[in-house]
Amino acid sequence: MNPFLRLPPERRRDELGAYLTFLRGRDGEIDGTTLVNRRRDATTVSWRGPLDRESFHRNLHRLRDEEVSPRVLWLLAVAKLNRAEKYGVDLSLARAQRRTLSEIRHYIELEELVHTRALLDACALFGLQVEIILPPPLHRAVIWMMTRLPDPLALPLILCGEVAGAVGVAMMREQIPALFGDEPDVAARLNELLTEILVDELGHVIFNRAMLGQVGLTAARLALPFVVRSFLHDMPEVARLAGGPRQFVERVLQFQLGTEGLPSGLAFAA
Repeated sequence: MNPFLRLPPERRRDELGAYLTFLRGRDGEIDGTTLVNRRRDATTVSWRGPLDRESFHRNLHRLRDEEVSPRVLWLLAVAKLNRAEKYGVDLSLARAQRRTLSEIRHYIELEELVHTRALLDACALFGLQVEIILPPPLHRAVIWMMTRLPDPLALPLILCGEVAGAVGVAMMREQIPALFGDEPDVAARLNELLTEILVDELGHVIFNRAMLGQVGLTAARLALPFVVRSFLHDMPEVARLAGGPRQFVERVLQFQLGTEGLPSGLAFAA
């Protein structure tokens, strides 16, 4: 399904209702800033094989090296995706203290908080303690606009960001067997964590599409190249893992919900 396809008003209402039902079943009750069904015990799994941790830390703030192993690139992408998620979560939660959220948006903001924990868990499997710093100025500005502008201006940008994020997570999940399959328990845990995030991201795409009419969807299509450039500027590792910026952009432009692993609970949008 085209995430920029205009839906008639009644279809938009139906999808928002179905999505709320999905969220209540998947996430459970909201307890403060915790989604009851998303609590999980700490894992004892850890990577035992070789890993160039020096390369990881040298390139963490900025990708400096021309040659970085795919395994380290993957982990850098995870760490920088967390950096962006954390910045957006902090802005959203600060704003939430001053406004009343719809139930769906409350769930979504807490799902983003779940993502930051999941991404840190992924790094911790490799003994990597990630220092959280601010994203680069361009990406920071885009995230600020997503969280601070009025809905008619913010939602098209958010839709683009969710599409780019879903494609990035889907691509990274596909690469887990080749990069980490030597240790099946670690590969299985990474797949679990990224699948958890991907399901949420696909739901966020569905929500933002249903929130937009023709003008908003047109604005989103026009903004998509700008948002993707911002995404890759912050995370050039994603472009390298995709085989180059052009290849990643093409995958984003060709995004189809069904081909990105749409779970059965979201089949109403397929």
